[in-house]
Amino acid sequence: MACPPDRLPLQVALPTPGQRLDERDLCLMVVHANYDYIATRLLWFSGLTELAFFHMQQAVEKYLKAFLIARGRDFSRRTHDLGDLCRKCAEVDGWFAQPPWPEWCKRLAYFSEVGRYPQERFGGWGFNSGVLDYLDEFAYTVRERMPLPENCEDVLGDLCRGQGWIVEWLGKTHWNMGFLDAFFVSNNYFRHQADGRHG
Repeated sequence: MACPPDRLPLQVALPTPGQRLDERDLCLMVVHANYDYIATRLLWFSGLTELAFFHMQQAVEKYLKAFLIARGRDFSRRTHDLGDLCRKCAEVDGWFAQPPWPEWCKRLAYFSEVGRYPQERFGGWGFNSGVLDYLDEFAYTVRERMPLPENCEDVLGDLCRGQGWIVEWLGKTHWNMGFLDAFFVSNNYFRHQADGRHG
């Protein structure tokens, strides 16, 4: 079942009258970072690890860019250099300079090509399933350090609270439990509200 036209991400995240352009850019970047984060977990638990790593790289890139937008910092919107983006974030917030983030971002940058181009193949790079723990912590912490304007879509928060269009849509699909399992399994940062924590 496709997402209803009135719920397409770009329409959900469009600015309201009077909203500043930087708020619009921030909302769009976070919306797409959240979708890449969710795609990573779905693909990982479906066994499609090359695509999972591509979406992981995309999520981290967009979270880094969103953080820089939120803090009013200049950067090249076309860059895929996670190491450079992480360094720019560290100039604003020392958390990004702490291990493992600089090295993790640098290594993860490799996957901007894997999954995008068929000739690029995943070489392993010593990653294992623990990489999801890093992604979960990264996404959760960056979101905590970057308050969003009120009208931004928050699909991760909605999943954790059991509300919103994505939960309503999942209720109409036959793969509801598989999706929720892929999102919540082994996730120490984003939990269903029933577990006492939320995103």
